[in-house]
Amino acid sequence: MAQAILASSRLPRSSTSKELVFLWPLDPPFAAGPTFSWTAASEAESSPARRASNLLTEIMANSFDVLAGVAVELALIVLAGMVLQRILGKLSFVPSRIKLLPFNRGVLLKGDSVVKVVEPGYHWVTPSQSLVPVDMRTKPFQISARELLTANDGVIRASFGGEYRVSDPQLYVTQSSDAFGALYVALEKVIPSTSVEFETDIILNSPSLFAERIVELIEPRAAQYGLRVTSLEVSNSISLGWVMKHVEPER
Repeated sequence: MAQAILASSRLPRSSTSKELVFLWPLDPPFAAGPTFSWTAASEAESSPARRASNLLTEIMANSFDVLAGVAVELALIVLAGMVLQRILGKLSFVPSRIKLLPFNRGVLLKGDSVVKVVEPGYHWVTPSQSLVPVDMRTKPFQISARELLTANDGVIRASFGGEYRVSDPQLYVTQSSDAFGALYVALEKVIPSTSVEFETDIILNSPSLFAERIVELIEPRAAQYGLRVTSLEVSNSISLGWVMKHVEPER
């Protein structure tokens, strides 16, 4: 049985390092002489491509960690800013800046009292005050068809449409929680009381006279709420006939 002596010689590690293994048989015959074999070291581990790949992987991992850290810090900064703003908003000495659009006016209130009416632009408002914006543009309205009596005991049906706008922002804010609702109720009362001033033919043939009289009568009531009716039209007016009066027979 042959025995062998294993001797190894390891060269210095490099990209071309090899491991030399000698196999020497102890029993004769010795003619075969020593045999040896080369075992290649793991060149892949020390190759430039693998080192570059490992370096790139490490850089990407570090970059992800950095980005994640930055995102967390930004989220914390934003959250801290929101909390700080909410805290400062509770303090009476920290005002807020409010912008009014060109078609708005603002009513500055302190408690239940009016401080002043302000023009469009930026305004500083303290937490003890409030700024109520008022839209000064004209707005349409419509009153559905209704039956009306006329001066000559006629009955007509007519509908109405028009426009209104805010004339006094202070009164508009302070006199009613629903200024136009109050104006609408007033119109519903003024219209039938005005129709009895005109005969049927005048309302049907000259509806503008009827509309002008309604606007004239509603104007003082609208002014109480800071409003003004800028236009009014009578439409779809038709005659439904006349009211038959009961005449007592002579005795």
